[in-house]
Amino acid sequence: MLLNLAIKNYALIDDLRLEFSGNMSVFTGETGAGKSIIVESIKLLLGERASSELVKKGAENCLISGEFDVSKLKALNKYLKELALEPEDETFFIRREIDVSGKSRAYVNDVPVNIKTLGNIGDYLVDIHGQHEHQSLFSGTAQRKLLDNFADAEKLLTEISKSYEIWKQLLFQKESKVLSEQEKQRLVEIYSFQVKEIDSASLRVGEDEEIEASLPRLKNAGKLMELSQGAYSILYESEGSILENLGKVQKLIENIDSIGGNIKEVSENLKSVIASLQDSAGQIESYKENLESDPGALEKLLERQDLIRNLKKKYGLTIEEILGFREKTAKELDGLLKLDQNRQELEKEIEKTEKILFSLCEKLSNERKKWGGKLSEGVKKELAFLGMKKARFEISLEKTAEPSAEGWDKVEFMFQPNPGEDLKPLKDIASGGEISRGMLAIKTVFSSADEVPVLIFDEIDTGLGGPMGQVVGKKMSDLSKHHQVICVTHLPQIAAFADQNISVTKETSNTKTKIKARTLSGNDRVEEIARMLSGENISDSARKHAQELISGAQA
Repeated sequence: MLLNLAIKNYALIDDLRLEFSGNMSVFTGETGAGKSIIVESIKLLLGERASSELVKKGAENCLISGEFDVSKLKALNKYLKELALEPEDETFFIRREIDVSGKSRAYVNDVPVNIKTLGNIGDYLVDIHGQHEHQSLFSGTAQRKLLDNFADAEKLLTEISKSYEIWKQLLFQKESKVLSEQEKQRLVEIYSFQVKEIDSASLRVGEDEEIEASLPRLKNAGKLMELSQGAYSILYESEGSILENLGKVQKLIENIDSIGGNIKEVSENLKSVIASLQDSAGQIESYKENLESDPGALEKLLERQDLIRNLKKKYGLTIEEILGFREKTAKELDGLLKLDQNRQELEKEIEKTEKILFSLCEKLSNERKKWGGKLSEGVKKELAFLGMKKARFEISLEKTAEPSAEGWDKVEFMFQPNPGEDLKPLKDIASGGEISRGMLAIKTVFSSADEVPVLIFDEIDTGLGGPMGQVVGKKMSDLSKHHQVICVTHLPQIAAFADQNISVTKETSNTKTKIKARTLSGNDRVEEIARMLSGENISDSARKHAQELISGAQA
């Protein structure tokens, strides 16, 4: 609900703040006092297009803000959460600023939003009847939701939505599997060749790295043999080799030590060095004997390297990727070979799911027809109570070419205000007074299922007399038990039903005109309704009649 509204520097309004009750609030005042300007400011707050002409003369900008209680609005809170605008408590704020250049800025909880988003939020909050802005019931989607809410079809809609998603997924799978026989055969040949080529290579993970490590030894086998032989010869095999000369040195040291030379430590060190060199000589000899100079083995290894390199160019940068490509391609090949079998199974699954979906849609359509008929009769009765005895109202259901997640019905509220006119969609009704009373009738019947919390009625008393005004006032009072109702009226019979009477006046002083508003209570309210009955010269009988109207409305 709308808790308060603040308007500054808008049109003829300097600075105005209004607090609203939770039930029925009525704006009253003389013609031209500015009641409609306040309604227009609410439209701006909820996303209507702005212009620089709206800024009060002499001001740099105008500011309109409103605080709303959204604690019970599940759909709106879900939408706000998607936008990361969810309120921290049960209320949130909307602010709209317009400067003298016509530039507009909008904020929700002090977070900037674009005008489209602001309008979307407004659709969850307010219906303004009498003009086309923010009348959610002009939308076919809103009409369908209202009918479904009244029919308590939430569970059925959930089942339809699930079945529809499965059905669409299966159809997509079917479309993706549609191949001509020629295309199928072409792919089978390609995939078969790729799998066979990779399999014939008998690849082993890490094999390419082993080849890289082995190639230098095979390519340089002769040179390695020559070098190792030379090293072995110098160290051990040749005449005057290192080991032979070290042996001679050792004998000399031993002789020195035997005649008291006392260099036994040198002798021990030489023994250790000779033993180490003998071990190294043995290693060189073993390495030399294991060397192969096999041109055939080298050629095979080079061919293997070329094969792996070519497979990498085609199927992957590594052997792991090549083998992964092989597995994926083998699955694709298997799927193609089983395509006919899979297609038949898929067709059966589609047929089964479609049967369930269509059955659910038919069931929902029957529920909509049943409740649509009942609700249409209810709206007709309400229209008759509101002075439109010959008006017609019907809920049209037109089957769509294909079902959706909401069934297969296009729901349209059809309205004929006067005999001789065509029955046409609600959104195409031009008269403000007629559409307001039509909306009042619809809102009264659908009140328990309608999720829009704030209803604003403008021009609803157009063409109405006092007795019918009393009927309209009673209907609006009843409606305020489920919604917050805000009404602009010239009829005292309607004003008498208000829980809150806001008087709007236009004051002129020093060539300046200002619009003011104040909430009336007690005797002031009686005086206002008496003025509406008799004009500026209020008689005692008018006051008595006003008191009777208020007492009768409260009874």
